[in-house]
This record gives sequence, structure tokens and C-alpha cells, in this order.
Amino acid sequence: WEALNQQDLGTDYVVFAHLLDKDGKVIAQHDGAPNNSTEPTSAWVAGQIVTDPHTLTFLEGAAYTGPAALEIGIYDPRTFQRLTLPDGQDHIILPMTVTVD
Repeated sequence: WEALNQQDLGTDYVVFAHLLDKDGKVIAQHDGAPNNSTEPTSAWVAGQIVTDPHTLTFLEGAAYTGPAALEIGIYDPRTFQRLTLPDGQDHIILPMTVTVD
């Protein structure tokens, strides 16, 4: 992540990472505070780069193999309201393909 905020965010947001099958169904996921809870968003300053690894856990019964996409976003853990991008979307699909074997 790159912090673009010009003032304190005032909230410690949570990141979600979803692995989606070819039909857009979530097959694996992880939610957590940035960088294993060591980089709370309330402390981010403009220009800061935050590395944020997530280990995804496959959902029970997810027996999918094939191409998959990675979807990420941020939400307020108190309300579960997702933050939106300038285009109105509440998530990003990363420009890459993952192969699930």
C-alpha cells in the first residue's frame, strides 16, 4: 500500500484478500490489519509504503483447480463498510492470474 492521506485517518482499517475462482466465487481468503497488525492505518503518513503479506486460507469444501484472481480491499471493522476508490469500486482485482493446483 502507499498512504495518500494528508491527515490522520482516525480509524484502524482491515484489509481483505480474496482468491476468486473463474466464476468470481471466493475460494480462499484472509482479513487482517496491515502487515500482520504492525502498521495500523491510523498511523499511516502521506507517502509511506506499507508491505502487507496475507496468507490465504481455503474455505472448507473449496475443491477448485484452475485459474484464479486476487481481489483486495479495505474496510472499517466496526461497521464492515468498505472504502471506495475514486471510480466507486470497493475492491481491486490485481492484474495477475494465479493457478490453483
